[in-house]
Amino acid sequence: MIDILLLKHTTMIIKNITIISYVLFLILFAASCNQSSEEDSQNLSNIDEFEKILSTPEQTIFEETSTLEQEVVMEKKHTSSKLKKAELSLRVSKSQLDSMNQITPVYDSFKYDGITVDYFSNLSSELGGRPFYIENANQINSTLMEILSTRLNDQTDVVLLIDKTGSMDDDWEVVKNSLNEIMDFLKNYQSVRLGIASYGDKNYHLDFWYHMEDLSYDIDKLQDFMDTYSTMGNPDTRESVNDAIVKTVNSMSWNSRSNRIIIVIGDAPSQLPPLSDYSLKDVIKICQAQNVLFNLYPVIISSFRIDFNEASVQTDIAKFYPNPAINNITIETTSFDALAYEIVNLTGKIIQKGALNSKVETVDISQLPSGTYLLHVFNENLTNYYTDKIIKN
Repeated sequence: MIDILLLKHTTMIIKNITIISYVLFLILFAASCNQSSEEDSQNLSNIDEFEKILSTPEQTIFEETSTLEQEVVMEKKHTSSKLKKAELSLRVSKSQLDSMNQITPVYDSFKYDGITVDYFSNLSSELGGRPFYIENANQINSTLMEILSTRLNDQTDVVLLIDKTGSMDDDWEVVKNSLNEIMDFLKNYQSVRLGIASYGDKNYHLDFWYHMEDLSYDIDKLQDFMDTYSTMGNPDTRESVNDAIVKTVNSMSWNSRSNRIIIVIGDAPSQLPPLSDYSLKDVIKICQAQNVLFNLYPVIISSFRIDFNEASVQTDIAKFYPNPAINNITIETTSFDALAYEIVNLTGKIIQKGALNSKVETVDISQLPSGTYLLHVFNENLTNYYTDKIIKN
């Protein structure tokens, strides 16, 4: 009898142990499944991994993964596709763009030259944009990001067209230091390229007045351009903006199917014919003839009310010889003002400078490498100046 009771008791214990073991197994299995689900969810949230997977042929993926991994890959493809559709819905339509550009920005009329404002306002309104006003270089980066974040779409070519005259020193540096952030932002869009061009006054800087780096996805090329070139001194006069816009339109390797944005960063209006090859109407007509959506956004930097109507600049105060030269040049001047000279290389760097203490002065250029340079002769406030090319043999 005792043996029977002991057997029943033992059987009950074994049964309870079996039930407990089964329950523990279910708990562990559920925890394992939940951990796997969390890992999959984390992977699905990694957009960089999505892009990598999307760029890999499915056949290659299936050869290198297990059946379970194949299912995860296909789920990632599906999720990424939905994300891209969501991105497309956030792009800016032409009607939205037009509405934003019709907003008239407010500016302090005591800090901005009226001629500059009128010039850029008329130009941008005809070319699907509007002006932006900033008081100093510290506001350039935020303004560029505002334009790009609110007006950029896929399949767009973007060009920064920058005034490189002496008053733009700080602004040039800010743009250079902002390039990485700009390029990182552009990666959020499909097939968006960036180009950079700089301009001065072709009547003062002659062949050195314009430089450009073509449209590219390569940040290193754009950074090298900004590092190589520098601003160039000039009188406080109008610049060759019209000529620069036309040269940019005609010289950049635009994608024929892309929208086009030019962001002009400057503080002075354009020279007018005959000092410019193009009038405002000419520029508008050339841009509109591109047969693609073309938007121009001037970023106008406070010029502290420089009077660009002044016509007192005298440009025939000197001459020099010989040209080409080997060791020396002779500079003859006609002005009674105290004058100085500068010799500038192709990138805008001042290579040699000095005072002119007499009306006939011999300048030693024997240490200059062979090449083409600019000679500037000017008085203290740049109301009188002379400029010409030197060929050094």
